[in-house]
Amino acid sequence: GAGHSYPGHADALTEAGAETVIRRWAELNSTIAALSEWSEDA
Repeated sequence: GAGHSYPGHADALTEAGAETVIRRWAELNSTIAALSEWSEDA
């Protein structure tokens, strides 16, 4: 998770080019599944 991070880090990552930033490990599986579907459609 992002417990080691700081406020605004997700914004900094997005500004640096990150397409997706998750806040909790619980979001990881659903995010991977969504990205997998998206990449298959591309």
